[in-house]
Amino acid sequence: VTSKPLDDYAWEHSRNGSFQVVFDAEDVHVDYREGWPALTDVAAKIRFHGNQFDLEARRASIHGNRVERLDAHIGALAPIAPLEVSGEVSGPLQNTLGVLSEPALQERFAGFTDGLAARGDSRLTLDFTVPLGKHGDYALDGHLHFADNALTLAGWDFAMDAINGDLAFTLDGLTAKGIRASTLGAPVRIDVGTRDDGTSRVSARARLGAAQALQRIGDIGDGIATGRADFIVDVDVPSRSAAGHQPTRLAVRSPLQGIAIALPPPLGKQAAERRDLHLRLPLTGNAGTGSLTYGRRLKARFSGDGRRIGIGVGGGEPTLSPQAGIDI
Repeated sequence: VTSKPLDDYAWEHSRNGSFQVVFDAEDVHVDYREGWPALTDVAAKIRFHGNQFDLEARRASIHGNRVERLDAHIGALAPIAPLEVSGEVSGPLQNTLGVLSEPALQERFAGFTDGLAARGDSRLTLDFTVPLGKHGDYALDGHLHFADNALTLAGWDFAMDAINGDLAFTLDGLTAKGIRASTLGAPVRIDVGTRDDGTSRVSARARLGAAQALQRIGDIGDGIATGRADFIVDVDVPSRSAAGHQPTRLAVRSPLQGIAIALPPPLGKQAAERRDLHLRLPLTGNAGTGSLTYGRRLKARFSGDGRRIGIGVGGGEPTLSPQAGIDI
């Protein structure tokens, strides 16, 4: 529909006339920018008015998940302004994590999602801005809602279930406070933050049983460790740009108060005794080294592939040999 003189087309900055095209579209594939998640099976009302564009979707899919709501807006077509999108997506959590692994987002988030197997449905709200020309800045504001989900870390005997809470993310990183979950038979609280170097830290706090927690560190034998203690588990995930030379790292800390260890001196301890445990190891790659300290009684260093181990007992410093084997 047009009206008034065509000299001022598209009448964006005057009141001399108007220009508008409105139509419905079905089964549309929208691939608006390379590297960003495409929209499929789109059914939408599309409106060109003046120098602007609007899309209101009745139906769409993204990474196989159902789009519950989606609005797109371009404030100017000539010169082209950024595309602004606001939407809400629901469906399997595994598909939702795929959105964060898109090429345009993987430098920031793929290190966080790599190796994770997910179960259950989730809800994702997403607002983002993508420049289509030479002007404008990228922007992202998302919230991922967990509802009794489960996550498993591939290659490790570790899983969390009954995950409930919200994870927020922007192009600056990830944040979360007080996500609730269960692991190793105990409730756990999870916080997520992003450090200045771009590393995302996932920090979990739980009171764990000795059999479940310490058996993940090594085979210490049945009945040797009994009781429960507070543990803090941190996972540091580097940004994609740093991932080539920085592995994802795991750190475990516990005072071990509440856990009795039935071993000869100097390794044994009573339940009430404090004996600080610190474990650090790489979760990805074989180039990094790990370390373990057990109070002042024992220290160890080991290669990322576990083939070289150095142990220091009674205050001695461990030495990591270049050859495979154990040095005490």
